[in-house]
Amino acid sequence: MGIRRRRRTLSVLFITLLTALGVIGSAAPASAAPSGFYKVSYSGDIYYYSDAFSDSFKLTYADWLDYGRPNPTWIGSDFVRYPWSDQIYAVTYFDTTRPESWAWQLLDFKQWRQAGSPTPHNAGWIDGSIYFRWATNDELFVSLNGQVHKLSFEEWAASGYQQPEVEADQGYMKLSWDSGIAKMYQIGAGVGSRISYDDWRNAGFPTPQVRSSLPGDRVCYSSGSGLYYEGQSFWGVLSFSQWAATGFMRPQYCW
Repeated sequence: MGIRRRRRTLSVLFITLLTALGVIGSAAPASAAPSGFYKVSYSGDIYYYSDAFSDSFKLTYADWLDYGRPNPTWIGSDFVRYPWSDQIYAVTYFDTTRPESWAWQLLDFKQWRQAGSPTPHNAGWIDGSIYFRWATNDELFVSLNGQVHKLSFEEWAASGYQQPEVEADQGYMKLSWDSGIAKMYQIGAGVGSRISYDDWRNAGFPTPQVRSSLPGDRVCYSSGSGLYYEGQSFWGVLSFSQWAATGFMRPQYCW
């Protein structure tokens, strides 16, 4: 509570200083809203926007009281989504030329209805998106709010060619002689596990790297029995043809 109170106090002092300097209420570029308090249509939330710093933040009720219960100005928002997603976002452009000033909000059904059930248009980039690729493939993915999507080149271009993070030493692999897919958590150490179809779908259907054997896999035998395969994506009795497909991996004794 003390930290929240101090933050509100600092915000009040900040706005008071801007008022004294003549920043609040001063003329702003045609592309920008003037500094002040604004209310959005989808929730009734109140934001403060500073044109001097090109920054906006949402007020709590306590903030609004601290600021003297200012009467906000209504401001319009745009409504967007990714073409592959049903999640709708509101974005409020306090300054259309400065993305750092934009306020983003993932809408729930109630907020969407309150905004008038707008039809969203497709966006190439949405704030909070994480772009990445796995070490096992050059495919690019974007993750946002729990949804992962594999990008086409056109979709990547629409994002402004966002640079991906590389998930080093991690990825997806499969055996050339079995349909199972393994998620590799440490490729170098041979640490991974077989995943389900749902896991693969939720990961955006990454194309697995195909190998005759995966890191950490082994072929083993015990007295009076055939060969067994102990691996990341396959574990069980090994047929001769499967053993051949591994390149006749040298068997070890099964412990």
